[in-house]
Amino acid sequence: MKSFLSIIFYLFIVVYSCEAKEDIFTQEENVWMQEHQEIFYGADPSWVPFDYIDKKGKHQGVSQDYLNEISRISGLKFSLYAKKLWSEVMKDIRLKKVDLLPAVYDSSKRRKYLHYSNSYLKLAEYIFTQKDVAKIKTYDDVYGKSIAVVDGYALVSWLKEKHPLIKVVLKKSLFECIQALSSGEVFGFIGDIPSSLYMQEKYFIHNVKANIIIPDRDPLDLFMAVREDYPLLASIISKSLEQISQERKKKIFGQYSSASKEKSLRGAFGFGRPPYMYDRTSGKGIEEALVRRALL
Repeated sequence: MKSFLSIIFYLFIVVYSCEAKEDIFTQEENVWMQEHQEIFYGADPSWVPFDYIDKKGKHQGVSQDYLNEISRISGLKFSLYAKKLWSEVMKDIRLKKVDLLPAVYDSSKRRKYLHYSNSYLKLAEYIFTQKDVAKIKTYDDVYGKSIAVVDGYALVSWLKEKHPLIKVVLKKSLFECIQALSSGEVFGFIGDIPSSLYMQEKYFIHNVKANIIIPDRDPLDLFMAVREDYPLLASIISKSLEQISQERKKKIFGQYSSASKEKSLRGAFGFGRPPYMYDRTSGKGIEEALVRRALL
């Protein structure tokens, strides 16, 4: 009897799941998913805590949590296509060896070969310098100086277009950018607060600071993106993202913070951008929570 009830319960779950999918996705999208049940995705190997590969070769971070949710909603299976460098991942999605990128910024250049999902996060970018460097007031303080950027990031083309007087130095990873700054090889590097502070703590680099938020570049939307011949996949991902509840999103970001372990935060935050950062008196927001997780 118990076994019979278990079978009935299983069938109910399967039927309910199928009906839910029919309500969320179009017939064309459902057919596409039946024909493409396994999706290969490429990750940034070192963009902690958003998108990275751990020591065991497993994909981790905020983007992985979202992929798990999308898989639960759509039924798609996501398999990691591992590469050591982000520039290699970007090359392979153009060659259609990779189907999906779970955490990318938008750019006009990338739109030539990618379709984007809806945004699921915003991040501000900062110019980092050594601690003894005075507060940057205008770009005149940066022009003619070398700034390290990860090769393959959308930021590279933006800098070359908007600020050609900055000497862009390409590095293979965020760690190499921070290392170059710490050693004095470059004047600065550009990155976000959570991942940069994580790297500083992990590698005991304490002569680096977030000097100023990029003044003419709004906090950037973070997207998932798919190869140019998979527009239906972009639509499926966007619809799946819409099904994730606010409560679940809070839990995802909550995994990267801990109220039980308090540490001193000396990062420079862009306040007044809820839910990413609220006012100075509260000191709360997604960026703050992610930094706390990075420092645990």
